[in-house]
Amino acid sequence: MESVDHSIWKAAGIYDSIMGSVYKVYIDKVLIFGLVERWCCETNTFMFPWGEATVTLEDMMILGGFDVLGGPVLWLNILMDSGRDTELETFLSLWLSRFVFPGNEYGKIGRHVFPIAVNFTRGTRLALDPAVLASIYKDLSLLKQTMIMASSNEPSWLVPKLYKENGEWTIVERRQNVDQELESFIRFLRVSELVGLDCQEHYRPSRVALQLGYDQDFPK
Repeated sequence: MESVDHSIWKAAGIYDSIMGSVYKVYIDKVLIFGLVERWCCETNTFMFPWGEATVTLEDMMILGGFDVLGGPVLWLNILMDSGRDTELETFLSLWLSRFVFPGNEYGKIGRHVFPIAVNFTRGTRLALDPAVLASIYKDLSLLKQTMIMASSNEPSWLVPKLYKENGEWTIVERRQNVDQELESFIRFLRVSELVGLDCQEHYRPSRVALQLGYDQDFPK
């Protein structure tokens, strides 16, 4: 399908993500559990002795190939009948269910991905980056809570109260023709809500400013 539909994938901003799906990813469960022990569900960050860190929108774009620009993945009123062969829609629905928004029984396609697949088939760009990151944050928090419930011991770390509860905004006048790379970088730095398919998570890049090239407060 890549030889036939690559131009549509590129227009929709999902070409790199689809091509990356053909590689086998080896899962290190011990490493994952070790990281989850450091996960804070309140801040969506890992609490290390040297400071906080997290998965950022920039990480999702560079490592996952997802697009931070485009419309949100929810609240779309879309007509499903495109009047054409549905092979591409079927493929994209399977890919979204298996590699991007898993959670259904393996081999089955979730209905929640159909509108997204139809938009991609039309070459419409959607911001998968925030939606996938919201899903990762949610799953990390669920795994963290499960680990705490399964353990008879109290967690070995406390959330340091170093930062303000509410972010402070700096308003910059937006030019009409903002470079897409610059606009993506602005979104990496901006406090926001990540809207996923079935969740909404806080994105607080100010807590992990060092990852994005800025000074960061020392941990307590």
